[in-house]
Amino acid sequence: MRNIIEHFRERKLRGAVKVEDLKAKVTESVEFINQKSKIKPEIAIILGTGLGRLAEDIKEKEIIPYSEIPNFPVSTVQSHSGNINLKTDMLCFQMELSAL
Repeated sequence: MRNIIEHFRERKLRGAVKVEDLKAKVTESVEFINQKSKIKPEIAIILGTGLGRLAEDIKEKEIIPYSEIPNFPVSTVQSHSGNINLKTDMLCFQMELSAL
């Protein structure tokens, strides 16, 4: 989580966002995902435009729609399913996260 916060701290966001507010939102999202799944991924992969179909090849996975996760953007692009795919030690985001 520290890397995410540092990323946003170094980057100018659209509008003013306090790091403390961002940290609270990220924490809420992480807690929700942890309650929804027992899988604790070691790595994360973000699949943007044209790569979302790779997630379909992941077998025996848990899927959490972005629309259920607090503070997550909802996909507005038809080819982005807007899901998190969890499998053993991997977390796969099926949509670009540039909307954050």
